[in-house]
Amino acid sequence: MLNQKLQAQEATAQNIMHGNQLLRDTVTEPQVWASVIQHLRLALSEYNIDVLNVLRDCGINPAELEHPHAKIPLIRYLKFLNNAEAEAQEPLLSLKLAKTLGVEFLGALGFMFISSRSLFDALSAMVHYQNVFQQSTYMSLTYEQGKYIFEYDLYGLGNVDTRCDVELSIAFTLQLIRKYTRNQVKAKYLAFRHAPSTAISKYQDSLATPCYFNQERNQIHLDVDHIYFQGSHHDASLIQILTDYLDSDLKEENKQLTFADQVRGAILKMQTSGTTTADVIANTLGVSKSTLDRRLKAEATTFKQIDNEIKYDVSRKYLTGSQLSIYEISQMLGFSSAASFTRAFSTWSGGLTPSMLRK
Repeated sequence: MLNQKLQAQEATAQNIMHGNQLLRDTVTEPQVWASVIQHLRLALSEYNIDVLNVLRDCGINPAELEHPHAKIPLIRYLKFLNNAEAEAQEPLLSLKLAKTLGVEFLGALGFMFISSRSLFDALSAMVHYQNVFQQSTYMSLTYEQGKYIFEYDLYGLGNVDTRCDVELSIAFTLQLIRKYTRNQVKAKYLAFRHAPSTAISKYQDSLATPCYFNQERNQIHLDVDHIYFQGSHHDASLIQILTDYLDSDLKEENKQLTFADQVRGAILKMQTSGTTTADVIANTLGVSKSTLDRRLKAEATTFKQIDNEIKYDVSRKYLTGSQLSIYEISQMLGFSSAASFTRAFSTWSGGLTPSMLRK
């Protein structure tokens, strides 16, 4: 009996130490809630793969997933998705997984989506609370030429392949829209930045939506007449409870962001809506240009360095994951010519040109 008590105390101590380590890890690199992997783990059970082995190969201890507040490094989560697809030998695995996931996949945010007053409110909540669910995520909801566009992407992850996550996230958001509107609203079309991993017709059959690949952004295009569709499960009291809960989580997440992180986020959000000069970003963050420079200097970086890092990260994704020409990529990133982009890219990469990377 004494031995059992000692073992229980030791296990408790280890759990506490493990929980503290998880909290320390949270501030060092982008994270995702472990519950996300737990849901996917259950959904993968019907496929003929050794999920436990896939987890271990990705450096994920299955025991970590049991901790109620555990987070997993985002890069390991992405590797888990990619390895699961390879193990299952199913190029559309992410799309199939999205169909099996319920609103609980997003936790409180999923329930807020389904309980929102309108589809616009639901998608706006997703955009607002994005970082609570998964760090290093960029989402936006914008109006453009008679339609609303929901956009999704990951940033700051270097050369990590994000295709599986992008397809899962776009497909799952599409499922949420259909669930919220009881299949009365359909997307006009989907756009993916990467190339298709199988025949486009298979994507379109699976998603029941026109799909375009090698595009500038990962997007869901919705008719403007559908964006204000009102759901049948709106609950103002529940929305208030969920808002308070998510606001608390968001406040804690923002405490962990450095000023440089905030600048990165602002630059990414401005990519599709205008110039990203230091003056514009400073105004967006509510500080002066001199304050922006001073605070970044205190964190051993500069605005130009951050801006170049983002351009380098984004350009590598387009060069390796799309068929856009080098000229088209240079125009998207705000360069005056393909030659000036090539010179800048060679500087960032230490001598590697865009065409060399593509080869």
